[in-house]
Order: sequence, then structure tokens, then C-alpha cells
Amino acid sequence: MSTFKAPKGTYDLLPPDSAKYLAVREAIAAPLRNSGYGYIETPGFENVELFARGVGESTDIVTKEMYAFETKGGDRLALRPEGTASVLRAALEANLHKAGNLPVKLWYSGSYYRYERPQKGRYRHFSQVGAEAIGAEDPALDAELIILADQAYRSLGLSDFRILLNSLGDKECRPVYRAALQDFLRGLDLDEDTLRRAEINPLRVLDDKRQDVQKQLTDAPCCATTCATRARRTTRRSAS
Repeated sequence: MSTFKAPKGTYDLLPPDSAKYLAVREAIAAPLRNSGYGYIETPGFENVELFARGVGESTDIVTKEMYAFETKGGDRLALRPEGTASVLRAALEANLHKAGNLPVKLWYSGSYYRYERPQKGRYRHFSQVGAEAIGAEDPALDAELIILADQAYRSLGLSDFRILLNSLGDKECRPVYRAALQDFLRGLDLDEDTLRRAEINPLRVLDDKRQDVQKQLTDAPCCATTCATRARRTTRRSAS
């Protein structure tokens, strides 16, 4: 008699491990609920174009890692590779941003899928808890989410961890950062497809080259490092 196994790169969540999973999810969700974030659940699949627009057409997620398929009706759909695009689509479709009480605070949890080589700690199917604050540009919201993440980690008994903050700078520094990054990538021995992606979104093609890029950018007339420092100071003031 033939037997079936879970598809390669996926896993079954069974007791007693499932109880631990639920406890971790609850520890992350509780601070969000207590801070006014409402739960949202979106479909497990969406139009391919949603992720191409929301994540970026040139990203590995869209070009190489999405589980995309065509329905009998000819629609191009994809299993969701991340949560933000679907949450924003749902919020805009329901006009939540027009109902007042901005920002719209939402949290979500579910399964996500990316086609990549399975390895220890990395699966093609994974679970994620996330949160979005939509409709306001306020650094206090960034500080709030950082604090909520810290609370969640500590409620799980974690103490020896660091939270790293990053910024690409303001509207003046960002173009300079982007131009310097593109110049750096053009000087590398990259294949044609990677160079094309670098022209569209240079940040997406970086991996272990970040230190070299940062060293080059320190001589730029307006450096993103300065803006990142300024952003951290703003976040600290908002948090206090």
C-alpha cells in the first residue's frame, strides 16, 4: 500500500510541539491586542500582481520563490510569501483608512510559503505573526512596535537578545545612498539579471556585501549613516 508524506520543505505541527507553538504565538499576540491592534485574516493565496507590486518585481521572492499557478479560469495566483501586501490590500478594499481613527492597527498570523532550498531552520512553509499600523507617518508607531516586540520576547523568558534598528535616511539622503549603492554594484562581477535588478532596487541584491557598501558610503556628501543615527535618536525620544 502506498503512503503519503508531507511535501518536501514542509512540516506537520503535532503535540507536544504544537502547544509550544501556540504559547509563542499568544505571547507575541497579547501585547498587540492590548495596544489596540485588531486581528485580520487574509486568504492563503492572492493575485500574483499584488506581491509583484507590494514586494517588488525584481526581488527573489517574486522572481524565484513564489508558488505561482494559473486557475481554470485563467487567473494568475500565488501562495502568499509574506503578510504585509495582503493586509494592506484588505484594509484598502474595506476602506478602513476612510473610517477615521487613524492609524488603522492590525495584527495577523498564518502560514506563508516560499520555494527555496530546504535547510535546517528554513522551510518552504513557515508561520509568521506580524503587525501593521496604516494611515499615519509617526515615528512613535515605530517605537511602539519595537517596544511590543521587546515585551513579547521578555514574556517568553528571553533576556539575552538585541534589537537592531536600521534606516535608509530621509528624502535628501536616500537618493544619494541609492546612487552610491548602484555605482558600487556596477563595479562588481554580477550577472545580467542581477545588474538589471540592481538598477530597479539595489538593496534587494545585497547579501554579504553590506559592509563593503557601507564603507564606501561613509565618504558620500550626505550619508545614510547620519540619517540612521538621527532616526535612532528620534525613536528613543518617542519611546521615552
